[in-house]
Amino acid sequence: MLDNLKTLLGINDAKQDALLTLILSKASQYILNRCNITTVPTALESVQVDIAVVAYNRLGTEGETSRSEGGLSTAFAKGMPKAINDELSMFAQVRIIGEEDA
Repeated sequence: MLDNLKTLLGINDAKQDALLTLILSKASQYILNRCNITTVPTALESVQVDIAVVAYNRLGTEGETSRSEGGLSTAFAKGMPKAINDELSMFAQVRIIGEEDA
């Protein structure tokens, strides 16, 4: 997965491997929490990389909704893109209230 992420980001060296590995780990945790599952299925590994690309591209803009500099305005999307959330929805497990008490 790391190699796929680096290819998509145009990174050809190992200088950012620790950061990219952390971002992939956080993307995995996002999938687990969003889908209420305990392991990332193989079918969602490409989605994990997509989430990591989004997270990498948002580094340094955390918490911003818009920015204006020198007459150029940029608006930032909130949350994950709809296409990613749609794919995750297919794998989401229904959480039953009280199930953890059983």
